[in-house]
Amino acid sequence: GGAVLMISHNKEFYGSVCKEEWIVADGKVDVKGDSDEREMKAVARKKESKKEKSADAIVESAGGNTNADGDKYKDATTNFWGKAVSKKEARNYDKAKKKGDVAAMRKILAIPKGKVMPGQEELGDGK
Repeated sequence: GGAVLMISHNKEFYGSVCKEEWIVADGKVDVKGDSDEREMKAVARKKESKKEKSADAIVESAGGNTNADGDKYKDATTNFWGKAVSKKEARNYDKAKKKGDVAAMRKILAIPKGKVMPGQEELGDGK
């Protein structure tokens, strides 16, 4: 923003250009009219609090496309050996989980036969 100071006694001269008048008289300043700049500053001060959305709400609001608002595979799971799985593997894991395909889930997480992965006890020992 910026400002222009115009001093005049002729209202016809400045009336078409100036939206705001500062009239100085008797040691006081009287402001008349409105300023877009003053309105913008008042709006800028207004704070809006936004509720944080859950991951499901983000997916729902994005129409199922999580790339629009966030990446649900950003915090990818780790496999049995502590190595992070790729986004593709994480998506395949979710698909296998929906189908109930325990063998595919164990394969993606690289869980050896006879072992139970901590936190994934529902996948069993693979025997």
